[in-house]
Amino acid sequence: MRNDTLGYIGYVSVLVGAAAGGLWLIALGHDATIHAIVAGTVSLVLLLGGIGTLLLIHLRRQADPVEPTTTAEEVAAYRSQHPPREIAGCERASTPPPQPRNR
Repeated sequence: MRNDTLGYIGYVSVLVGAAAGGLWLIALGHDATIHAIVAGTVSLVLLLGGIGTLLLIHLRRQADPVEPTTTAEEVAAYRSQHPPREIAGCERASTPPPQPRNR
């Protein structure tokens, strides 16, 4: 599976920005003006930057920024490393279901 580093950075920026937004609300409630200004600024910058990054990746690549789709090469490599195996007690889907008996 590939990693899209820029997508992860955008995702983490949104998460940290949301947490900083919570700290901003707490600082506002405790009349800590300097802390509220810092937390609000950090929250705004991280949220706008993270959402902008994720949106830019989505619009330019037409793909999910965090979990890109797998390519045919990746599927072939996975299937060669993990061949299908028989599981005891399970039937393959290709076998027809049993027919009911007529009485």
